[in-house]
Amino acid sequence: MLDQGHTNRVDEEAILDDAAEQPALMIERINCADDLALPPGFWGTKGTDT
Repeated sequence: MLDQGHTNRVDEEAILDDAAEQPALMIERINCADDLALPPGFWGTKGTDT
């Protein structure tokens, strides 16, 4: 009997690991890391109410 909800012919963990790496590889490939960097203070300053 097959285990419901799990595939038998692919390595799910390898696929998910590869998928997790792809965004960083794309950012490096298109050289846009500087465009995605948040400016200092973007999230505010710790300990202040704004």
